[in-house]
Amino acid sequence: MTRLLLVTASLLVASVAAAVPLVPFSGSADFARRATEVVIADCLDPDPDPGPKFGVTTVAVDVVKVLKGDRKLGKATLATIGQPVEKGRRYMMVSFGGSALGTNFLAQSELALVEVPAGFDLKALDDKTVAEQMQLVFDARREQVRVRLIQLGQEKAALDKTVADKAAAPAKLLPPEVKFAGVTTSYGSRVLAFDVVNPNAEPVPYAGYTADSFTPKIPAGTIRPLHKCELRTGGAWKEERIGWCGTGVGPVAVAGKQTVRFEVPVPAVGEWTDVRVGLVWYAGGDGKAAQTAWSAPVSQADATRAAARVIPNRVER
Repeated sequence: MTRLLLVTASLLVASVAAAVPLVPFSGSADFARRATEVVIADCLDPDPDPGPKFGVTTVAVDVVKVLKGDRKLGKATLATIGQPVEKGRRYMMVSFGGSALGTNFLAQSELALVEVPAGFDLKALDDKTVAEQMQLVFDARREQVRVRLIQLGQEKAALDKTVADKAAAPAKLLPPEVKFAGVTTSYGSRVLAFDVVNPNAEPVPYAGYTADSFTPKIPAGTIRPLHKCELRTGGAWKEERIGWCGTGVGPVAVAGKQTVRFEVPVPAVGEWTDVRVGLVWYAGGDGKAAQTAWSAPVSQADATRAAARVIPNRVER
């Protein structure tokens, strides 16, 4: 029986809350005209009736000033639609008639309960119309909120510095430079040598093989990228397809402010006039935002002249 009574009471309260008409704000003058009561009250207990809440709740207050209506000063229990209140704070409360939970004061609008700043002098409300009095409270609270938001923003900015695992924003990487270095020999064959210059203080990731993916290991100062190669014939560039093995591929990077070298087989002599080589690098980190840094075109004539003065290999094989 007791459980049935509780359920019935809950349903009754819920139906009361659902039936409460919410009053939209349409200006201080209209708000003041439609209000049946407007009071300034100090919160004594934000929840004098503990238990489930169904949209409407009561608050125990001490009414310190009446702006509209015939309510007496002193302790009272008023009803709200659940706006947050805190013990010890002062509020302007507005009722538009009706009753709920044993009180005939119901603050049924989002602006029917507004905190009054602690430094607000109630004497400033004397000799003013109700609309003017309400507007003064709105203005004071709005200014308090504006200043508080600035303070909170500053506090948050300071506290953000304490987040231990906050990753620093990655620096925007400049593209590496790919420069033709000349012709060298590799296992008895002549190859084109290209230097990769990293202008950044941070490492530049690229697509390539790790140092220990070969036996012997790739020598220090050299890399084995999954480079691209294009030949120009009759003014148009055409890709030279290269079949790469997937075993031993990355992650790899050129260290900050470092220069490394890689080698490319000299294309077979034919109708092409120029060759260019591209390094695939990642502007957004390992495997992200792939871009290609291209060398300047190397003509067959340049390669032939370079071949006459073969540059020494950096590392004995």
